[in-house]
Amino acid sequence: MTSDGDWRDIFVGRDAELAQLQRCWEAARKGEPQLAVLLAPPGMGKTRLVQQFYHHLSQTHDGAGEAGYWPDRLGRERDRIAISCRADECDARRPMNMLWWAIKCVDAGSNGAASSDLLIAWKEYLEPHLDVRRTDAQLKLLRTEQFKEAARGLGEGLIAGVEKAAELIPVIGPFVGLGKALGMTIVDKAQKMRRLEQQRDALEADRFDLAGKVEAAQEDFEEQLMRGLAEVAAPRSGSALPPCPTILVVDDAQFADQEPALASFLRRLIDTAWAEKWSLMVILTHWTREWNERIDDVTKLPGLIKATTDRGLMQNAVMPLGRIDGLQQIVRTALPGLPADQEAALVEKASGNARYMERLIQLLQGSPAMFVAREVGGAIHADA
Repeated sequence: MTSDGDWRDIFVGRDAELAQLQRCWEAARKGEPQLAVLLAPPGMGKTRLVQQFYHHLSQTHDGAGEAGYWPDRLGRERDRIAISCRADECDARRPMNMLWWAIKCVDAGSNGAASSDLLIAWKEYLEPHLDVRRTDAQLKLLRTEQFKEAARGLGEGLIAGVEKAAELIPVIGPFVGLGKALGMTIVDKAQKMRRLEQQRDALEADRFDLAGKVEAAQEDFEEQLMRGLAEVAAPRSGSALPPCPTILVVDDAQFADQEPALASFLRRLIDTAWAEKWSLMVILTHWTREWNERIDDVTKLPGLIKATTDRGLMQNAVMPLGRIDGLQQIVRTALPGLPADQEAALVEKASGNARYMERLIQLLQGSPAMFVAREVGGAIHADA
């Protein structure tokens, strides 16, 4: 069980599934693309599991506290579990050694909403991080060039060693070049590098203002998405930076097929990333009934995944999520004064559904009249 202080953020009952996601991640880091599908009815903790997986990566692979680019934890947005991270929440002074991007789908038939706002997901939650990555790559190239330029005065035999040493230089932080140590000045490259470093700092300072950064309108949006992700997860040979393991989350993917642009992008991503061995992990959360209904329809996402798997072109980890054990920990934290029998009755009422449990607790916390002496921290009144 983990929590950052809010009873709604307690994580229980999904340790085995979290461990399976971690195993998928380790394979993706090695250039073996991974697909994990979290299957369950609404309210069974799919999104919360994704968030906990983010917390694990951000505090281990990325680095805890000030050591990491990504924030350690994600909270809530408008009373919903947050799985997206805005660029202004990140520390652009730190190197980006993983990329996290989440797309939230909603029902197009609900209040006339689009199935997902892919453009906003791109503009607010992906492209700013790509800007940081591209600047890092330019800085790395310049630093390597400066090392090589400085080494030429010592003979060609030393250049290979210098190139190797340059690979060990951190992208972020003040740079003291070999040229300076040898008393050699490379003014033009040093000035260009300083401008890039200032640009890198400005990305954090101006909160990643995207004004003027949109590419030409005639460029195909899907091409932009594919090219941007490829730059990170599968950079070309000779790139200044190695592949950066990438996690793409499509939350409530049962609605993904309602938006043609998103559906087309996901199909192309699956075809390309698995064929080219991207360092990529895709996580889908999906309702169980809808998945089973569409599993044989290749025009739908579940059918496409099954067909691709059946042809041996990819593997997937389909993870059915049962009812959650351990909800009594949540009740005990939120309503610490309940006697054991009332706590057990609430757990039984929720029947392993985390969302239902949350609604029950909120109802009780907002109803003092249901408690003895109107004390929410105590026992529920017998009449209630």
